[in-house]
Amino acid sequence: MREGTQPGDPRRLNKVVVTCVLQDFIPPLTLSACDLFGHCATKSSDEDRMYIADSRAGIVRASAFDGSGQQVIVAPPNANPTGGLALDMPRQQMYWVEANAIKRANLDGTQVQNILSSLNAPKRVGVDSGAGKLYWNEPSAVKRANLDGSGAQTLASGTAIAAMALDVTRSAFYWVDGKTMYRANLDGSGRSSVVSLEDEKDFRGNTSFLHSFLDVAVNPQTG
Repeated sequence: MREGTQPGDPRRLNKVVVTCVLQDFIPPLTLSACDLFGHCATKSSDEDRMYIADSRAGIVRASAFDGSGQQVIVAPPNANPTGGLALDMPRQQMYWVEANAIKRANLDGTQVQNILSSLNAPKRVGVDSGAGKLYWNEPSAVKRANLDGSGAQTLASGTAIAAMALDVTRSAFYWVDGKTMYRANLDGSGRSSVVSLEDEKDFRGNTSFLHSFLDVAVNPQTG
């Protein structure tokens, strides 16, 4: 309240506006205190950030709204990413793929650790924060382990697995192997083919005109 104002005075604090976004999005929470003239004081949470795995710069953090304020928070040689990156927001940590390893650090870039090593060309990584599980793919398998790297197990096998993605909301994960996309439960059970381009033909009856899948992503809102 401004000094000297009375209830109903347009210069007095008259409303508080709270804005939040959808579930499973890194949530920018904004709190605004406004008077009747529209003068507001705004505070945004520190979580409205995006994290980028850059093969040359390392791990970069920036505004999720417009990409501004880019800051290298883990620089080479501590971070030389060669694949995907995943966030564990409840624990304020991140994981990324680096050569034949998966590394972890706090979201401020401190406490860089090697979680898994001697892997076979890992590419994508995902985190199931609730279950405390880390997922990744190699060319011949999709695997998971505990967040400390222990208890590694193979969930799915293949010959040319290029990428994987988690749908924790629906307890499933997806992966692409050649020209086919698959789905399974988070424990690897219930494997099924989602879509395949193997038998798609052009007007000459040729099946080689379509390339293999390169990546896969899941919309957590719609699945």
